[in-house]
Amino acid sequence: MAHPLFTERILPLIREHYLGLREVRLLVGWIMATGKEAPVMVDIIQAGLQKDRPDLVRGILFSNQASTADSALRNRQDVCFSCPPERRCLPIQNLDDPYNILAEYRYTDMDTLIVKRYPGLSFERCIACDLLIIKFFVPYSIVVTGKKFMTDIHCLRESTTLLHKNTGRYCPYHDEWPIDSGLE
Repeated sequence: MAHPLFTERILPLIREHYLGLREVRLLVGWIMATGKEAPVMVDIIQAGLQKDRPDLVRGILFSNQASTADSALRNRQDVCFSCPPERRCLPIQNLDDPYNILAEYRYTDMDTLIVKRYPGLSFERCIACDLLIIKFFVPYSIVVTGKKFMTDIHCLRESTTLLHKNTGRYCPYHDEWPIDSGLE
């Protein structure tokens, strides 16, 4: 990517093709619809739910299988453990040791978890009241791999921070997606 010909000739073609993909157009549209300079994943999902059907948001941004670092949970180094108990997401708010609930999310598929914890509630209602669903079920491939690629091709600003799930740093309240000025 450091070669000038790549930056001048090839990168714009890759970016144009990537931005032409339906799912990417939707994601970029949701990011922009937040109206924020650096929206976080929670904002992006809310904007997506307001603009489009919940099944579309779920299909693009969520997996049915949880992703997070097993070792970060077992060693209690996941970001949720460093959050003050009174500021934690609702399912673990005011708990001194949220390990058991976090482990339940990690080792249960999303459909089973929603039916067990929120029988009868719609997907959008569930994620509105339980942000741990976002934390665990938005895949690593989106919040790290895809986000890095979007940064590399200048869809997101170079200053974009990647919060690696495999090190227990991921929080949907801190996962910022600042659009590059060339897309605005």
